[in-house]
Amino acid sequence: MATQWHSDLEHLLDGATKANVPLNLMLETTYRCNLACRHCYVSDPGGTEMSMAEIRDALEQLAEAGSLFLTLTGGELLVRDDWYEIFRHARELSFVVRLFSNGSLITDRVAERIADLKALEVGVSLYGAKEETHEEVTRVGGSFEATLAGLRALKSAGVKREIKFLLMRHNLGEYQRVRALADELEAEVSFSFYISPRVDGSADSCEMRMSDEDLTKALADGFLYPDTRRERQADRPDLRGPALAGAPMCGAGRDTCAISPYGDIRPCAILPLVAGNFRERRFADVWRDSALLRRLRGAELSRLQGCRDCPSVGYCGRCTAFALLEDGDMFGPSSFACHIEEVAARMESAAQQSGPCDGRR
Repeated sequence: MATQWHSDLEHLLDGATKANVPLNLMLETTYRCNLACRHCYVSDPGGTEMSMAEIRDALEQLAEAGSLFLTLTGGELLVRDDWYEIFRHARELSFVVRLFSNGSLITDRVAERIADLKALEVGVSLYGAKEETHEEVTRVGGSFEATLAGLRALKSAGVKREIKFLLMRHNLGEYQRVRALADELEAEVSFSFYISPRVDGSADSCEMRMSDEDLTKALADGFLYPDTRRERQADRPDLRGPALAGAPMCGAGRDTCAISPYGDIRPCAILPLVAGNFRERRFADVWRDSALLRRLRGAELSRLQGCRDCPSVGYCGRCTAFALLEDGDMFGPSSFACHIEEVAARMESAAQQSGPCDGRR
């Protein structure tokens, strides 16, 4: 019965995606934050944040458009005094809500309020298993212990939580201890090494990315991907040529969009292109008529120069925003994704030459 229900849901969501229903939303409620993380992609252009009344209206328009999954984030979501009212109204509209936070402002009372509204989960950013490592990134003393206290409060309140660990040059050696910390806190943990350029195009944050040597080690240890590269290839063995026809470039502007604190409607949070604004037009009109969104929806992997003939095109992790911010063309390759695949291919080739290996230690 559960299997059938899951299959029916997948079928429903797939149909909605093909119909360009904006299922997945990210609402950046504010760009303000109590931390100053070195790698943060946010570059605040300045403006007047949407009021509670404006956000309420925006959420109602999004619900009318068929949106279902909502991520509330910032900046730091909890910096806004009305974060709970925003969350509550989203739940009244039957959104499935996930919260992203740095965790440092989550008290027992905040955790209880999150539990009351039944958040799907709270994603909490952590940058190390030690105070000095974490705070080298956040640049705020006391933030490590405050984040751990927030995670403990969520645990006590029975809120599902996920530690989001971003791998960088200086913290790779702590991922096993972060895993142990997650076990102690009974939290899920996800690992990523995708450090984005800032949305204003500056790339100083990218200097924090891992070296090739560190990336090779991370891939070889198998904790970045739950399966090996060859298993991923087996799932989508060859999407070149005719088999690639119709495969979408990504979900941005197709079934996904982001809303800035100032009401801008963007294809995704890190793609610095604006399709419209809630203060100027209704969402349904923007979603239907925007030339930018139409162009993104028409983009297929089979049409991407430099990608369509690549054997890794079906699973490489190419990001449209990265391609634009780092390489100047959102309809071209992402040099970062290409480089990761090159490192992975070299690692796999070396493993095959040295003997049987499943990609893990």
